[in-house]
Amino acid sequence: MDKAVKKNTSLTDHTLRQLADMGHPYAKKWGPAGRQIHSPYYQVHKQSGSLFSALYFHDIEGAGIYSFAHVVGVNLAIAPHALYVHEGTDVMIPRPFLRATLRDNYPKIQSKIFKVMGARRTWAAIAMRMAK
Repeated sequence: MDKAVKKNTSLTDHTLRQLADMGHPYAKKWGPAGRQIHSPYYQVHKQSGSLFSALYFHDIEGAGIYSFAHVVGVNLAIAPHALYVHEGTDVMIPRPFLRATLRDNYPKIQSKIFKVMGARRTWAAIAMRMAK
């Protein structure tokens, strides 16, 4: 998941000027997914690098043997604009780079959890279904 989030928030193939010259492809005027210049559409260009450097990843160990979590997020104190990129604005489409990356990588994540859980995979499957 970490690698996929980093990949989806670090495109460098277009500058802000080039995006403007393309008619602002992330504008809502082009429809709910904008004017698609990438696949998946929610990928984000790395400009100043503040959003990329604001990403954080860490594990949380729970109280019991069936309890664990891996947290992926953005420190909004470092990159307050990340919320507008992720959720969209009145004029810009949302590019949910966290939520969509989780959705697109769900089978891989589930497989890794099952490998870690081993014989406890039933509990992991129940927990993942409940989290959906």
